[in-house]
Amino acid sequence: MSVYTIIRNFRGSWPSWCADVEGGETVFIYIRYGEIRIGVGNSEQEASDNAVEVPNEWGLGGVSDCTDALVALRKNGYNFVAPHFGRQDG
Repeated sequence: MSVYTIIRNFRGSWPSWCADVEGGETVFIYIRYGEIRIGVGNSEQEASDNAVEVPNEWGLGGVSDCTDALVALRKNGYNFVAPHFGRQDG
């Protein structure tokens, strides 16, 4: 049984992105200089302040994009759920 957290409203640009965690918090991810950092907090700033380094198994050392960020989040238990057509809350 795997544990995962649903995220929505993914946003940002290189080198950092944020998404809303289903419980009302924000998850932050930073990818730069071969380092991946992920944090969670009640705001984007708090999530950034709480970010800790996680394994970088891909050797990402240059400019990365949102796809890299989503894959890194997924490998760390966060799964993006796209909004359903016509819904405004996702």
